Amino acid sequence: MGPARADSPLPSVSVDDAAGIRRAVNHLSALGHRVIGHVSGGEGHVHTDTRRTAWRNALIDAGLPEGPLVAADFTGAGGSAASHELLDLPEPPTAIVHANDLMAIAGIAAAVSRGLRVPDELSVVGFDDVPLAPYTAPALTTVRQSVPAWGRAAAQVLVAEVEGRSHTPDALPAVEFIVRAGTAPPRPSRTGQVSGT
Repeated sequence: MGPARADSPLPSVSVDDAAGIRRAVNHLSALGHRVIGHVSGGEGHVHTDTRRTAWRNALIDAGLPEGPLVAADFTGAGGSAASHELLDLPEPPTAIVHANDLMAIAGIAAAVSRGLRVPDELSVVGFDDVPLAPYTAPALTTVRQSVPAWGRAAAQVLVAEVEGRSHTPDALPAVEFIVRAGTAPPRPSRTGQVSGT
């Protein structure tokens, strides 16, 4: 499961998760964010590289400077630590795109623990649309992918491979960008300034 590799004889099943990250950056840019950070996943994971590259390229396409990046590990603890690291910067981001929902939910908690208002002072985006995402406070803006469809397609290809026959899986549903209350235009902080402008 993941992008096809030239050095692998095995078939693959994948979705274009880069499209979801591009939509997240475009959404934040359209809201007026100019410093958009990224909490990436663990090193060595295909999704880490794909989403990180998509974030960088989307910033370039939007005419924005590369925002700050902190590598984490797809866990809540890692997402919290990485979010704190970004918020400790002299010019912290006004929005953070996380590589998965678990880190994004932890990022919201990290921001709130510092007295920041989400989304007024920090917009947060995740990836996956886990069942908890609509019920966070505020509800998490995220990228939805169909995990059941991905699993079905992978199982079909695997069974065909075991049975020695070729099989092309049905096209997987495209990722969707789900806008909820976790993102908003950047607003003045308690000091009266909008950071990142």
